[in-house]
Parts: sequence; C-alpha cells; structure tokens
Amino acid sequence: MPSKSFPLLLLPSEIVILTSHFWRDHRLGLPTTALNRSLVALLNEPTAIAHRALQDSMFDSALIKECLRESPSLSVVRAILGLRKGTQPSLPFIESLCSRGDGSLSTIQLLIDEVGTDFLQNDCESVITAAASSGSLPLVKLLVENGGSFTPDCSATVMDGACKGGNLEVVRYLWDKGAQLDENTENDPVSTAIEGGHADILSFLLDRGVLETDDAKEWAISEAIDWDQIECIKVLVSSCDRLDDLATYLYTALRTDSLHVVNCFLDNGFPITNTLLDFATSVDATKELVRRGVDPKHQDSKVLQRAVEENNLHFVRYVLEQGVSVNNNDGKAVHAACTKGYLNILQVLLDSNEPLNETSKEGLLETAARAAQPEVVTHLLSRGIAGSTTQLSSALIAAVNTPVGRNIGKISGNVPATVKVLLNAGADVHVAGVSEAFVECCSMEWSFDGQSDLVSILLAAGVDCTTEGGKALVGACRILDDAIAEDMVLRFKAAGKLSQELVTDCIAVCAKSDRWSLFEYFVSVAGDQHHGAALRVACEANKLGCVRNLLAQGSVPSLERDSMLKLAAEHDRKEMVIVLAEGGASITGPPGSAALRAAAEYGNLDVMVELLKRGATMAPKWFDGPIRTARNHNRPDVAAFFLDTQQKGR
Repeated sequence: MPSKSFPLLLLPSEIVILTSHFWRDHRLGLPTTALNRSLVALLNEPTAIAHRALQDSMFDSALIKECLRESPSLSVVRAILGLRKGTQPSLPFIESLCSRGDGSLSTIQLLIDEVGTDFLQNDCESVITAAASSGSLPLVKLLVENGGSFTPDCSATVMDGACKGGNLEVVRYLWDKGAQLDENTENDPVSTAIEGGHADILSFLLDRGVLETDDAKEWAISEAIDWDQIECIKVLVSSCDRLDDLATYLYTALRTDSLHVVNCFLDNGFPITNTLLDFATSVDATKELVRRGVDPKHQDSKVLQRAVEENNLHFVRYVLEQGVSVNNNDGKAVHAACTKGYLNILQVLLDSNEPLNETSKEGLLETAARAAQPEVVTHLLSRGIAGSTTQLSSALIAAVNTPVGRNIGKISGNVPATVKVLLNAGADVHVAGVSEAFVECCSMEWSFDGQSDLVSILLAAGVDCTTEGGKALVGACRILDDAIAEDMVLRFKAAGKLSQELVTDCIAVCAKSDRWSLFEYFVSVAGDQHHGAALRVACEANKLGCVRNLLAQGSVPSLERDSMLKLAAEHDRKEMVIVLAEGGASITGPPGSAALRAAAEYGNLDVMVELLKRGATMAPKWFDGPIRTARNHNRPDVAAFFLDTQQKGR
C-alpha cells in the first residue's frame, strides 16, 4: 500500500474509461484483494471501479470483499454497486452481502444511510431469508426495522432460512414479526431444524403448536432418526402423547443396533416390555434391555431365535448364559439353526444345560432335510436326536420336495447329498409319498443344480418312477439327461407300462424341447407306426440330421415324405428338399409338381431350380410368374433357366 502522503492521481477521463474497459474485458486484470485496495487508494475516480465491478462475475471478485471490511469505504461501496444519484442497489447483491452475516452489517448500514431504505420496501423476502440463514440477529433486525418485510405467503420460506441458520433468537424474532408456518408448508422449516440438529428451535416450534398431531410428530421422529439427531429425537418423543404408536421406530432402532436411539426412546418414557427383546440383534442391545428390567427367560421369548438368525455365536452364548432355555418358543431357535445350516451354533444349542424336549425335537430332522443341509442332517443323526423309520421317511420326502414349488437357488446343489445321507441312514424309498415327490421333482417346469444326480440316486435306490401315468418319464424328456430317460424307459418296459400313447407324448416333448438325439431314441422305441409322425415333426423343425436318420430306417411312409416336400419348398429349405429327394420323395410325380408350384408362389427360386434339376415338372403356363419373380430378384441366370425350361416344355 502507498503511504498516506502519496498524492492521489487525477487522471483524464479518457484514460479512466480505457482502463476500466481493460479491467472489464480481462479477468486477470485485478486478481487479488491487495491490488484492488491499491487501486482504490490510487484512483479517486470510482467510475473505473464501477466498470470493473459490474462484470458478470462481480459477486466473486475481490472488490466485493471490500464491502465486508470492518470499515468499508463509501466510495468503494458506491463504485461496486454502480451507484449514481437516485439509483438503488440491486436485491441480488444485497442478498449476497446479507448471506455473510454480521460481516456485512456495517455495509448495509452505510447503504441505508447513503441511499435510504427504498430498496427494502418491495420483494425483500430473499434478503431477509439470506440474513436469517446467516444466523445474524443484528442484521435481521437492521433490515426489518428499516422497512424490510415479507408477505404471509413467503413467511415459511423466511422461517426456513432462520431454522437453517440455527439461531433461536432469530427464529423467535421473526416469529414475533409474523413469520409463522401454515399447514401446507410447515414441514419444510421443521425438516431444516431437524437436519441441522437444532433441538432448541424444534422445541420452540413445538411449543407454538407446530406438529400438533402425533402423526405429524411421528413423521418428524422418522426424519430425526434418518439424520441421527438424538437431541431432536428426545424433544419429539417427550412431546408425544401416545408413545405406543412409536413402537415401529424403536423396533427398527433395535434391529439396526442403534443403541443411542433406543436409549433415547426408553429414557423418555417409552414402556419397557419383554416384547422389546424379540427385536434385539446384538449382545449390547440385549444387555441394555436386561439392565432395564426385561426378562429374557419368559416362555415366549424370541431372543435366542434372533441370536441364531443373526449367526452370532457370541450372542447365542450370552443369551444361554442368561438362563434362556433352548426349548423357549417351541425350540424355534434350534430349528432356525438347522434351516440356516449354522452347525457350530447348533452344537452349542444341543450342548446347553437343558436337553431338547419332544416339542423341540419334533420335525427337526425334516427341517434340516427340507433346507438341504446334509451336514446338519448327519449331525442330528449322530446325536440320536432323530432316526426312526417314520422320521427318516418324512425327512426323505421333505428333501425330495425341496425344489418343488419354489426357487431354491444355491441350496439345490445340496439336495442330492442330503438324500444320500438319509438313504444311507436307512430311509425307505418305497414308503408312501416318496414316489409322488420323485414324480414332482422330475416334472418341474425348470431344472436345478443337482437335479439329474438326485433322480439317479433315487432310481438306484429303487424308487417307483412309473406312477401317475408316466409323468416322470415325460418330464425327464424335457429337462433330464438322456441316460436317465433311457433308464426310465427300461423300467417302464419291465413294469409293462410303456404304452404307445406315452411314447408319442415323449416324442412330442423331445421335439418341443429340442432334444433330437433323445427324439430319435424314442422313435426307435416306438417302431414303424410312429415314423411318419416323427418325420413330420423333424421336417417342421428343419432338423436335417434327424430327418436323414429317420429316412435311413427305410420304413417311413411315402405319403408323409411327399407332404413334407411341399412344406420344405414353401419355407425355402433347399437342403431339406435334397434330403427328402435322396430319401425317396416323389420328385417326378404329383408331389414334386405341388412342391414346385409352392416354391414358385413364394418366390423361392433356388428351391425351384433344385426341383427342376431333379425332374419336377410344371405346365408351361405356370412359368410366367417364376420368370417375373427371378427378374425382380435380379437373378437373370434363374430367369434364363426358367425360359429355357419353358421352351423345352412346349
């Protein structure tokens, strides 16, 4: 900075204007606050500074900082605002200053003293909101006392800014000046206060009737929990008349192990009952509830089951140490361990001081089998908890039924292993229900991991696969390995149940499922009487290899073969025409003529050429259409061929 004795420069106006344009057009003209201060000291012509300040980015420029100095220069303020006699500062600039809080107090006072208060008379809500958001009570008072006002429609916005600022005195002052909340917008300022953790402001609003209903308070509690604002939660909970209605939030806090929220509810009068323990998911939460008098040992307690479901061995041991019985709630904790496959937890439960009673044991092996947990099944059997013929049979049926009717995902691969454990333990596949479960497993609409292994294991064990009209065999044709389907065929033959109708169904399913090797196997099983229908199916599917194999058997009726010739011509299947022709289709007879006309009708030129080469005939009058088709398809060679053939026919 130059010394005070340094004389101010009185520059000609032309130089000032040129300099101001340079500052306006070049953003780096005055990059620092220090340079701007030097400029103010050197130039006594504020017009130049005004030009600089009026550029688009003026609110970011270093000059604005001059307005926020402890004792701003009136000439600088005038320059920045581009003031001329009788003009008013723009509201956006005033709003920008007010958002700085106390720092802009002297500048606003200077403006009021210099140009009056007209700039505060209209549309001043944004200015007061900015000042309120800064939390500066003196600044808000200065604006309001000098005529700054806001309409009722905007009072909620002003109050929202005050809540954001977090100064209770600002909120109180504006409230007293009429900035109240209406029912359509009251939630915005409340949300702002909660988000900022301003419990004193929230309490102030509640005392004045904001959030009158418990429903509204429940909404606010949800907001406070989301923002983890404990002090706000305390204020809201203590203001609720029906604490029971807040149970959902407390249960959620227990499930998420948010102990500070739990304690906030309980410290503010929420009723403490044994039910709370059912929602605890950690040792710490359980300890806190027990400390407050909750009894974990009551008969219907679910705390042990919850500990198991959380797969928390430390939690399980703690609950057992509190004297909770493994038989509580009908032994559901043990069943949960079996379902989830938590073998280490299951061992701890079974080793507890109290043995399982009959109610807890009931269906335990079946539970593990249904969940496809082979290791758990093995453990239960080794401990003698289950193992009777009835229990083994029920468990076997449950295991086989595991995939039926639901998407079993990853556990499906464990089903064969589970069944194998049960069979090795003596489960009988001949008891009622096993065969039915087997049939359902084979005839599912979808396949699952380990399905073929499961079916093979049961077949090897002697399960009856021939029940329910061959439903299992038809299902095998759709989704199981070829070897399994062929094995079933032998079993059906041995039982005298392989009917022609069943074979026909299998042929159709194989074709529909694109199982062509198995398709040919069933055709060979069916005999000559099914060859015609099989050929039609293979031709319609355009399976050349399958058609060749069927034709090679030599017993395919000519009628089917010939009718397929026309179908191949219609669908432009030249290779199929060749296969059928080589297999004995009547190319030179009426079937060949019918196929030739069909190819001509659909414009399948290559098929027509192939048929004509092989001796198919057509009256000369029919050739006009094919010739036009060939020319339209830019095939002069084919058109010439047809013309030549037509001439020879005449």
